[in-house]
Amino acid sequence: CFSNEAAAKRVVEDIQAGGDQALVVSADINSESAVEEMVAKVVRQFGTITTLVNCASAKIAAVNFSNLIWDDFEEHLVKTTKGLFHLTRAVAPIMVSAHYGKIILIGSQYVDDPSPNLLPYITAKSALVGFGRSLALELAPKGVQVNIVSPGMTDTVQIADVPERVRLLTAAQTPA
Repeated sequence: CFSNEAAAKRVVEDIQAGGDQALVVSADINSESAVEEMVAKVVRQFGTITTLVNCASAKIAAVNFSNLIWDDFEEHLVKTTKGLFHLTRAVAPIMVSAHYGKIILIGSQYVDDPSPNLLPYITAKSALVGFGRSLALELAPKGVQVNIVSPGMTDTVQIADVPERVRLLTAAQTPA
């Protein structure tokens, strides 16, 4: 976790209550050394890493293109791709050496079905899709699967500022 340790601890407790092992680790994934330390801690505890789920993203804000500045883009690009790069560089060798692994990237339905005023978010998620597709081609022959899951609007802190009417409209247009 990075920002909600209490929720992460609850997840660990639920996992442990089910008879499995879990550990809360925290790192700024934009720091290569912090990621390496976090991965080393997990490997010490469990012996390996078989799955990586990357769901890091900047907060979504609807902003018209004429009001955007480069910093808006940079925040999304960094939070969506830089951390993913560091995480993948740290865990892929572990997975490749085991000839097994799963890397799951959380994309967005907006890549294929864009909405206005979300240009930085959609651009960053599009970069994530390209990263994932390219990485899948490279790692699949080595036993590591890379998948991109592109959910619709999911009730998380990420959409806290999205108006209720937009949430309801999106839900009505989503088949499942």
